[in-house]
Amino acid sequence: ITPEMFAHINPELAAQHGLRDGDMMWLHSPQNTKIKVKAIYSHSVTPDRIALPYNFAGMMQGVDMSANYPEGTKPYAIGESSNTITNYGFDIITQIPEFN
Repeated sequence: ITPEMFAHINPELAAQHGLRDGDMMWLHSPQNTKIKVKAIYSHSVTPDRIALPYNFAGMMQGVDMSANYPEGTKPYAIGESSNTITNYGFDIITQIPEFN
């Protein structure tokens, strides 16, 4: 189990923003939402992109919301949801999200 939400970021892009491997960083959307995630250096992403997992919940824009879960349903790992900063666009044929 990964204990906290993360973003894979190319070391070149991280350096441009003064981020070290393991630093916490804010990611902002054009819709003025944001998530706080751990920067994980990765050469598997290009220097102009980041990669986020979609399996975290319990945090909302830096605030721990885990107390709102009913007893016995709190996730083992709490973190920001990447859906907070993705857009609402989707392909009308396949119904899959449009990620930028």
